[in-house]
Amino acid sequence: IGVGMAASILVGQAVGAEAVPLAKKALRSCLLLAVGYTLLMVLLFSVFQDLVLAPFIRPGDTAQQTTIQISRYMLYFISGYLLIDSINICVSNALRGAGDTKYIMNLTTIMAWGAFAIPCVIMYFIGLSVWWLWGCMSVYVLLFGFFCYRRYRSGKWARQKVIDK
Repeated sequence: IGVGMAASILVGQAVGAEAVPLAKKALRSCLLLAVGYTLLMVLLFSVFQDLVLAPFIRPGDTAQQTTIQISRYMLYFISGYLLIDSINICVSNALRGAGDTKYIMNLTTIMAWGAFAIPCVIMYFIGLSVWWLWGCMSVYVLLFGFFCYRRYRSGKWARQKVIDK
C-alpha cells in the first residue's frame, strides 16, 4: 500500500508538471519495487510454508492435520492474489494521482459490490466452500487489474487536468 501511495504522489507530481514520460517511469519504478517485494513473499509462502504456518500449529495435535493441509493450499491462492493485487495497487493509485479519481472510484464501487461482495454472500448462503470464495476474490482482483491496466493504456489519465492554469 505504501508503494501505491508513492506511485500516486510521484505520478501526480509528474502529471502536474506536464511530464507524462516521468509519470510513466515513476509507475514502472513503483511496479518493479512492489512486484519484487511480492515475489519474495510468494517465495516465502510457496517454499517455506512450514515457517509461515509454524506459529499457528499446536505440536502433537493430530486434529489439525486437515487444517494445515488446507492452509498450505491457501498460501498458493494468497500468493497469486498478492502478486496481482500489488500491481493493481500501484496502477490504480497512479491513476488516482494523475487525477483520474472518478474512474477509479466508480470501478472500485462496481467491482467491490458486483464482482466480490454480492457473489460471496450468495456463495456463502448456498453453502459453497471457501475455495469458491477465494476463486471469487481472484476473479475480482483479475478483473479490477484488467480494467485499471486498460485505463492506463488508453492514456486518458495523462490528459487529466487537476489544476487549471
